[in-house]
Amino acid sequence: MGQYHKLPISVLDTFPGAEAEAVHGLFLEELRDFHRKIVVLDDDPTGVQTVHGVSVYTDWEQESLMEGIQEENNMFFILTNSRSFSAQKTEEEHRLITERSAKAAAACHKELLFVSRGDSTLRGHYPLEPEVLKETLEEQTGKAVHGQILCPFFLEGG
Repeated sequence: MGQYHKLPISVLDTFPGAEAEAVHGLFLEELRDFHRKIVVLDDDPTGVQTVHGVSVYTDWEQESLMEGIQEENNMFFILTNSRSFSAQKTEEEHRLITERSAKAAAACHKELLFVSRGDSTLRGHYPLEPEVLKETLEEQTGKAVHGQILCPFFLEGG
């Protein structure tokens, strides 16, 4: 592992603010060429209560995943409720979800992008969930996953 140095949070104040219009324009430009299916795994039912315009599946049967992959939207959610699982059950279910999703995506000639939306800080299974997704997706597709993006956010906590 590389050597990391901690920086004070105040370093963020030195970065210029984003220009919302320019960022939105870049987003729309990238979206035109985006042809992957985003599968969001949510470990907590309160998270999916905040989304709209996308399907939320509460099971991960092969038929459900095939339906999600075939939808016109680029994204769908799967409510795993994995925060209530043991680590072993979380690993088993995430492996199953990834295997079935990869099979459905291959049948539909789609590439996948997984989002592990685990916000259950005290009861979540991080880094287990994204590690299982990565390993299983690589096994199923033969393609390397080159990283993950962590995006912590807690507005109320400042």
